[in-house]
This record gives sequence, structure tokens and C-alpha cells, in this order.
Amino acid sequence: MSASPGPSGPARDPYVDDQGDVWTPVPDSGVSGPAAASPPSARRFDPALVKLGVLVTVIAVVVGGLWVHSLGKPSSSRTDDVLAELSKAQRWTPPAPTRTAPRRGCTGLAATPTAQTPPGWKTVVGTWGLTYDVPAEWTVSGCNRVVGWEYPCDDGPFGFCVARALDSSAVQRSREARCLGTQTTIVGFGGAARLPDIRDALDVEKRAVKRIYTSSSGGPPPLVEMGSERSITVAGRPAVQQVASVSGISPKRCIGPRALHSMIATRVPAQRNTVIFVISIGQGYDGAPEPSVIDRIVATLRPSS
Repeated sequence: MSASPGPSGPARDPYVDDQGDVWTPVPDSGVSGPAAASPPSARRFDPALVKLGVLVTVIAVVVGGLWVHSLGKPSSSRTDDVLAELSKAQRWTPPAPTRTAPRRGCTGLAATPTAQTPPGWKTVVGTWGLTYDVPAEWTVSGCNRVVGWEYPCDDGPFGFCVARALDSSAVQRSREARCLGTQTTIVGFGGAARLPDIRDALDVEKRAVKRIYTSSSGGPPPLVEMGSERSITVAGRPAVQQVASVSGISPKRCIGPRALHSMIATRVPAQRNTVIFVISIGQGYDGAPEPSVIDRIVATLRPSS
């Protein structure tokens, strides 16, 4: 649409500049004075502000990457400082369960203590359809927290690979000054991908034990002695359990010179593959859990509701 003729000449047609803005020329009125204000453009960007916005975005991405890196990489290269360091910065400690209020887990499943739950123990509602209880002084990991063990490798992220990762977990930490905060006990669930047979899954699980307790600082590997495999029942379903006795663990591991490593393989309804339940307790140091705590924890395994 063309503009009306002005006092001193015909109007000129509107035009579009290289920024995509439409401009309507204003005829010269022949009157001296302040210049007429230019019509506002549809969208205007200051190049300096655009560059500043890009710079801020880059900085945010870099800082965000460093934050994710700090969560994804354990703060120590030792094998015992494992993926559980992910939860060190933000840890949720649930209240002690009661006999009347159910404990609700990350997936919305709930569970209450049973007759097998020792007084004061904490309930851990697992994401694999099973629930268990742990001593009151242990720390229950928060939702989406992963614990486990790693070992040095050439093709892993940051030079480390995962020996075993567990979720729906609980840990006990060392109180010794030299090893303060080191996990001396780890309990949790892990899946056995594409292994529906519980004995096949247990055989694969046993292969990781020596690697779990080998120090990343060198030295001789620990001695692993496998106990006999036994058939048990977990939540009314068949299961197999084997406990490894590990000795000769490097003092640098800060978990004691010995450890007991219990592995249970079972099937759970709605789970495609075998579910693995691991209990690792350090031994040979002041305040180490009694070996009997393994059986007491296993006795509390039950379906999540």
C-alpha cells in the first residue's frame, strides 16, 4: 500500500532492508526542524547483545559440563572411591520407618517393616520389585543414586570402567580418621542383562569379585575363596546364593584386610531378566559388621507393594 503524496512530492513505495524490516519513507515536508522519528522495526537485534548472549550461553554450557563431570567422575582414582561418590553432594536420608507408616520408594512402591525386620532398622524399597532392611546406622542412598566399584581401564570414561554398579542401595562408611567417609559396606540391586537363568547370572556375577577388591594402586591381587552355592527362597521364589571370602586386600582400600561378598540371583515378577542382590561387608577393622548381618538382611527381602 503506497503512502499519500506529501507537500513537496509523491510518496515512495515501502522497502525491505537486509534485516527483513519494512520501512515506509516519509516525504520531505520542506520544513526545517527535528527529523521525524523512524518507524519502529518488527524485530531488532543489537549485534553486541547477540554476541554477549552467545558468550553467556557458552559459559553456562562449560560450567554445566564441569558440574556433570564432577558428579560422574569419583573424586578419587582408588577403586574403593566408587560411583557412590555421585551421591556425596546431595544425599537424602529418609526418616526411620515406623510400624504403621509405609516407606515409599522412588518408583511409587511402598513397604512396611515385617516380623523379620530388627527394631530400628531402615527400609530400602527397591526399584527391582524387592524391598529389604538395613541397620539403623547405615545410610540409605537417595533416588537415582548409583553405588558400586570401578577399576582402571584404557577405554573407559576418565580411564575407569565399572566393575559392578548397584542401585536401591545402602552403605556404611568408615569412621577412622585415615579412611573417613570410605564405604566399608555396600548393599544393593543390579540386573543381569539377557540372563534369565539364575545360575547363569550367578556364574557371571562371581567373575567380578576379584576385580572389585583389587587395588588400583598396584600390588598383588586379593585371594578369593568361593563358598558353596546354596538354594534359598526370596519372596516366595527360587534363588541361589554364594558368599565369597576375600583376603589380602590392600590397606589403601580402607575397607579392612578382609571382606565377605554375598551374591543372590533370583527372578522377580515383571522383570525380564535375573535380579542380583549384593551385600559386601569389610572385615578385620574396629566396628566391622558381624558376618551374621548378611543373613539378617537377606531374611528381610520381600516384594515391594
